[in-house]
Amino acid sequence: MEIFELRYFIAVAQNENIHRASETLNVSPGSLSKAISRLEEELSVSLFYKQGRNIRLTPEGIALKKRAIQIVQLEEDAKIELSGEKGSLNVVISAEEILQTQFGVSLADTISKSYSSSRMQFLIRSEDKVIQQVLDGEAHFGILTGEVPHGLKSKTLSKVEFKTCASNK
Repeated sequence: MEIFELRYFIAVAQNENIHRASETLNVSPGSLSKAISRLEEELSVSLFYKQGRNIRLTPEGIALKKRAIQIVQLEEDAKIELSGEKGSLNVVISAEEILQTQFGVSLADTISKSYSSSRMQFLIRSEDKVIQQVLDGEAHFGILTGEVPHGLKSKTLSKVEFKTCASNK
């Protein structure tokens, strides 16, 4: 099992589509398929159910995804620590696109002021995926407009005022 294969697996698992994952990683869909096949062969399990052009994780795939994320994060943290980059963090922020542009960038700026060598990754996800990524440890921060699940800490970033307009015709 190679780190790059785990990175490929995570991208495919997050996108639930090999072609979208290949665009994210800038590698060919064939390379991703081969990496997934090597993992499945090495582990002697199926990691995905096929559903037309989309795929879903099997129970074994769900278990590997959790471990793969931990392994990749450990590898990235070790690189930062051993390179001597003081004040450095690896941070993943997950949110819907509008929330990333409104709040994700300012959150990243705040973190960067305290940790100047921080590496930020912004994941654009639907709100239900954001919650799942935080629960699974894929994202360090999730920005939501809805209720935060019990057991997760939260802080209000802003109050939003909604207005309606009506035509006079």
